[in-house]
Amino acid sequence: MPSCDNEDIRKAFIGELGVPPEELFDYFSPEPLAAASLAQVHKARLKDGTWVAVKIQRPRVDENVAMDLKWLERLGEQVVKMFPSLQPFRVMETIQEFKETSLRELNFFIEGRHIESFEEYAERLHFIKIPKVYWRYTSRRVLTMDLMQGTPSDSIVELKAAGHDLKKLGGDVYYMLLKQTLIDGYFHGDLHPGNLLISPEGKLLLLDFGLVGELSMDFRLSFFKYWTNLATGNFREAVEALLESADTSNTTDLEGFKREYTELCESVNGSAISEHSFGSTLNFTTTLCSRYRIYFSTEFILLIRAMLTAEGIIMGLNPDFAF
Repeated sequence: MPSCDNEDIRKAFIGELGVPPEELFDYFSPEPLAAASLAQVHKARLKDGTWVAVKIQRPRVDENVAMDLKWLERLGEQVVKMFPSLQPFRVMETIQEFKETSLRELNFFIEGRHIESFEEYAERLHFIKIPKVYWRYTSRRVLTMDLMQGTPSDSIVELKAAGHDLKKLGGDVYYMLLKQTLIDGYFHGDLHPGNLLISPEGKLLLLDFGLVGELSMDFRLSFFKYWTNLATGNFREAVEALLESADTSNTTDLEGFKREYTELCESVNGSAISEHSFGSTLNFTTTLCSRYRIYFSTEFILLIRAMLTAEGIIMGLNPDFAF
């Protein structure tokens, strides 16, 4: 993604914090470390010598996102009118949930609170590092945090050359995801390799907390039963636990769904990722749910996305890893 004009970013910073970056920081790089569609990140140094990353929202991005979302809503309304058969698939509800999530990502105060929550949850996990937020240099459109530097988790050649234990790293990623989803109820929703770095010491460095999922205690209990029954081969009980968090109707063919899902579990039981993709299993599950008109919350869909992404990382680190 091309970076913004330096003067535009400087004006955006001043508009948020009232002074130019050179007055707040001992050093501020005019060239970004990374640039994305919503914001770009600059390297800076505090007056006390601490190196930080300063995430600055692109100028007028909130206006552009609001316009895009408005057109998406209009498109959704027209699609539902043209194809009434799509009504049961809750098109407009899905668009509304996407809209709310997108608008939350534009508020860096929210992202800063997400970071602090993750820091609390990961406090006793020695193999994970979460950046510290510097609130004095943070606003709705500017977020200042520790500078986290490491190797992207998909840079396998570099990780091997540095002497990292790739199997251990894969296990750490898996354990982190299970802890976030089953114990904390708070998980990273955008865990692609650029947001998960490996430090020289072998720690997992998490970045970009704009997209976060929260799971209720009831959901976690159901999900825990789902996972434990899958692990022990009790597939019928697993699908029963899965349906505890689902939205169904009197016309839903639950027995047909249970039968197909059980057959799927039996066909992939004990497979390593390289033999049968865990992601493809999840994709099949969502397709099957859609066909039987079984629906789950936005958080569950975000969880599936997070697990799909984590699978890709784990596959690269250890192709023989078995879920």
